[in-house]
Amino acid sequence: MDAEELKNADEKWKKQIKKVICFHGTSRANAEAIRIKGFRAGTFFAKHLEDALEFGGPWVFQICFDEALLPPGCWQFRIIDYLPTSQILRLTHYEKIRKKYENATLREAIFAEDLRRLYEGNNGNEI
Repeated sequence: MDAEELKNADEKWKKQIKKVICFHGTSRANAEAIRIKGFRAGTFFAKHLEDALEFGGPWVFQICFDEALLPPGCWQFRIIDYLPTSQILRLTHYEKIRKKYENATLREAIFAEDLRRLYEGNNGNEI
């Protein structure tokens, strides 16, 4: 490769952004509104489907985000700007979810710690 080809390859590589799918669970009524209007600033998203179902609801949106913009080391984050409907990959309604076991004490401790970090100066949990 000559210098020009290397430069072009480098530019092409820089333009490649690693995308990740995140989730937002909600109720049927809210899902219909989001499908029409998009997501408001302050909306929470989860990195895992299970968290979106647990804390949001059975109507789950899949949204694609640039991984470099996501806060490291947290299971949820909130957006600081409006997110249009064009960013929605999928809306799925999950039927009845049946929990078989839950360590509620551990879940509450993790949730409380994450919220503490979120509200103590953001710590990168907003994008």
